[in-house]
Amino acid sequence: MVEMATELYRTIETIRALGEMLIDDAAQEAAALDQLFLSQGVSQEETTRTKVQSNKPDSEGVTCA
Repeated sequence: MVEMATELYRTIETIRALGEMLIDDAAQEAAALDQLFLSQGVSQEETTRTKVQSNKPDSEGVTCA
């Protein structure tokens, strides 16, 4: 029983760490895209507005990432 609990805890910790890595990767990609858009002459206001609009739930209530 203790071994199962320990293994479950390790699995949860691994999933948590992977989630943090995905969030960090997404933040880096977003920053790179911001730089790309800004270098192409897209204003910061336009990139922010696009981000806000893309995070609105769709017709089924699913938030687009």
